[in-house]
This record gives sequence, C-alpha cells and structure tokens, in this order.
Amino acid sequence: MLGDAISYPGKVQWIAENTEDKAVGDCDEFGCYIAYAMNQMKGKHLNIINGPYLLSVMWKKDKYIGGHNVCVWEDSNGWHHMSNWNGGRVYNITGNIGRDLDPLYEVAKDVNGKRTLLGYMACDVNLKMKKWKVLW
Repeated sequence: MLGDAISYPGKVQWIAENTEDKAVGDCDEFGCYIAYAMNQMKGKHLNIINGPYLLSVMWKKDKYIGGHNVCVWEDSNGWHHMSNWNGGRVYNITGNIGRDLDPLYEVAKDVNGKRTLLGYMACDVNLKMKKWKVLW
C-alpha cells in the first residue's frame, strides 16, 4: 500500500457520522470505505461485474515517490474509479478496454496521469491482494 495504516470500514463510517469535520481520513480510508459500501449493495442496487477493489497506484515524479488509492469497479458501462480527490467524482475509463488489455493497468494509468507509473496493487474489500504489477 502507500505506507500508512488503513482504518477498517466501520471506523471510517463512525468518524463520518460522529465528528464535526466529517473527514474520513485520506485516500486509503476513503477507497476502502467506498469499496466496502459498494460491496454491500452489489447485486441489490448495483450491477457490478468485477470488484469493487481498492487499487493502490505508485508513481515517481522527479526524485519523489508517491501514490494514490482509489475504489475501482466494472459494471455494464465499463470500468470506473473514485477517490477522495475532486470531491469523490466518478471517473470512467474511456474507450473499449477489450479482453486483451489489462483493465486495472488502464485504470492505474488514468489515475497516474503524466507521472512515471511504478506499479499497482488491487485488493478486495477484505484487503486480500487480487492482482499486482511492478513496472520499474
């Protein structure tokens, strides 16, 4: 992950409901909570095909290493990611990813922007690693 601890979803929800500032932590808490909440609605209110996953993306910019965590999922409209950046906006991966491409890599590239992508790791809602890729 990105070097700090992730709070479990119940704690994140308690913080959101019981503190004045409503801050739920940083990107890993936000991503973990959104993935957990989506998983609870999966099949009931959400038509999720793959995921939801917590995706950790690592990059290098100049001499600094950084990263970001997002919630990622696939539904009938394609792959999407959401994080605490930009007010929780949902980003859609444009174009048809297709079976021959790695959709999590495509999402990681989208999250990464113009920085040097070092790798990514996807975990399920229980933080069990599902897929990872090192690119350096």
